[in-house]
Amino acid sequence: MASVPGNKREVEILNESINERLQELEEKISFQEDAMQKIEEELIYHQKKVTTLEKMVGDLRLSLKKIENNVGSEKLSDLPPHF
Repeated sequence: MASVPGNKREVEILNESINERLQELEEKISFQEDAMQKIEEELIYHQKKVTTLEKMVGDLRLSLKKIENNVGSEKLSDLPPHF
């Protein structure tokens, strides 16, 4: 069992120690909250970027299919009539 401080000075020292530890914990929590906020902002940014890139890839696929269809139909129409 922890000893109970016997005099006023011991109580003051104990209170100072507790206050220092509490302040350290508050600083750590504050730092972690800031870090979490920055991570969340980065995550949102990257999610938007991924969505934009996925749309661009889809648009490029459609464009490529159109080009392939046009090239394929041009090849058939370029053949001489005896083929």
